[in-house]
Amino acid sequence: MIEQDYTKNYERYEGIIKRPYEVDGVKIYEVEFLGLNELYDFLSSNPPLNDFVFSSFKSHGDMDDKHFAEFYQFDYSKALEYLHGGYAEENIERMFELKKLFDAETKYYVNKTRVVKSFTGSRICINGFVSNSPKKFYRLERMEEKKFVTIHINMSFSIQDVKSAVVNRGVLLKNFIDMLENNNYSVRLNSFMFLGKKDEAFYLKIHLKDNNSNLYLDNIMYPLTSNAFLRRLVFRVMESVPFQIKDWNGSYGGEVTEEDIKNLLKIPDKDICIGTPTQIGLKGNSLEEDAVKFLDYVDVGNYVRVMKK
Repeated sequence: MIEQDYTKNYERYEGIIKRPYEVDGVKIYEVEFLGLNELYDFLSSNPPLNDFVFSSFKSHGDMDDKHFAEFYQFDYSKALEYLHGGYAEENIERMFELKKLFDAETKYYVNKTRVVKSFTGSRICINGFVSNSPKKFYRLERMEEKKFVTIHINMSFSIQDVKSAVVNRGVLLKNFIDMLENNNYSVRLNSFMFLGKKDEAFYLKIHLKDNNSNLYLDNIMYPLTSNAFLRRLVFRVMESVPFQIKDWNGSYGGEVTEEDIKNLLKIPDKDICIGTPTQIGLKGNSLEEDAVKFLDYVDVGNYVRVMKK
């Protein structure tokens, strides 16, 4: 077969679109973005479509909004704009409200620090000052060396995932990361999507947070709570991937089980892998109930000392 233009995306987007590789007989097409800005640059360049597979299907970027407005939330240009300028949808207000509530009521962690006398610090030691001791200050000192943990979170939603459960998962993820970092962990957050069709699979990775960088709530809102992010942008990325099975046309693959994802992607046991809201038991009825499920799922006691109520 003569090489099509879309297959040149390997060279055009080297480092982003990987050459396919096989794991347990499944050919995996991997696409990796170092952040939402890189995703924005990629889509803005209008990457060639895989018309070998998607020849009879109109691109999700060009869908008629009159017929699909409710399904897609907003058009492709607006979906792309949110990658660059920030996500301003009603979910963000709800997320901040829930986080404020959760911060006020949750008592799940204890900082692993101690107060020691020092030459410098934020509080004056009165006794040291009076006696003219060199160590006139108090400061906080970490009791342990910094530890590292990587979290992988599945961006997919299933048809069973109600909107409130999806939003709650975002709030709880942010609080869990804060909890870890307040207890001497350095956290890396990777979001992913893994969809399969026969013996081919699409593996999308987007790095949302590196070790020692801050995670802001609105940074995770768009990829983790918006149908438009999935339907408009992720599917447009998929249309640029050199799949060979024409069954991708129109269906964009099916959700893969959590266990299969861990096996196929070889996620280390020491990493934390967070599935869809339904997979981890979130129902969206109550933030407090979902918090219990979430913390039990990630086995929070392995990372911090849990205060008993």
